[in-house]
Amino acid sequence: YRFKAKCDGVASCAGATLNIFYPANHNYWEMTGMWFSATHAAADAVVNVGNYNPLRRIDLKHIECSDPGSCYNTKFNFMGVDLGDFACGVPGACDGCTITFWDNPAAPNTMTCESIAKLLWL
Repeated sequence: YRFKAKCDGVASCAGATLNIFYPANHNYWEMTGMWFSATHAAADAVVNVGNYNPLRRIDLKHIECSDPGSCYNTKFNFMGVDLGDFACGVPGACDGCTITFWDNPAAPNTMTCESIAKLLWL
């Protein structure tokens, strides 16, 4: 299953809430990626990806914020998701952007998008 999400126009998803939820009985285990490829494409957006199948995780291959402010203050929330790579393409693309992994709701793990991008490229 090759799911892709793209916001490729100026401010095309700015301020939006994008919800992608996989039910417990789903048979899809891979998301090709998410691309935010225009100025302020996902600025101030909230992106929620939830996997409700406790037996298998979703493999989200790639997230890219390629333009100035494309992921400015964007909040990514993941549950049951493994992230392959994250790219902040230019300086300022990911200012204020965070990713929270909710696998343990009592102790969610929040990191900046820039720190995730650096960790995944090591």
